[in-house]
Amino acid sequence: MIPKLTDHSFYQTIESASAPTLVGFWSPGCRNCGALLYELERLSEEKGKEIFIYKININENAKIPAEYQISDLPA
Repeated sequence: MIPKLTDHSFYQTIESASAPTLVGFWSPGCRNCGALLYELERLSEEKGKEIFIYKININENAKIPAEYQISDLPA
């Protein structure tokens, strides 16, 4: 399972990561987001600790997506 990030935990988690980190921005109603999260889950299982993969729900966390100017999903 891909761990969730929030507006509150985003920077602390990213800055303390000891490996390359990928964050998927998604929305529950987005079919393409679901497809991307499925592939990211597979990648996470395959790569283990070589790369950290997280997800952030833009419907529940608006601050970080706004800072990164996320306008299309998935991102």
